[in-house]
Amino acid sequence: MQKTVLPMAVSPREAAAMLGVGKTLFYALVKRGAIQTKKVGARTIVPVEGIKALLNGLPDGGGRARKEKTGGAGGAARSSS
Repeated sequence: MQKTVLPMAVSPREAAAMLGVGKTLFYALVKRGAIQTKKVGARTIVPVEGIKALLNGLPDGGGRARKEKTGGAGGAARSSS
């Protein structure tokens, strides 16, 4: 039976996808020092352990679904009379 090898590091694009964030927020997290990156030659990689540490340090979401805003007229534009 063959073992599956999990990556120790991923690309910044893959890391952003793992976190469910876009490129801009991902690089803002890097700039703030919330996520660590490494260089291998010209390539930037993100250690998976750093991604896990970031997630473990975030507060819980509380488990509540977000309420949808109701806009009275179903979001239709109001006419000015």
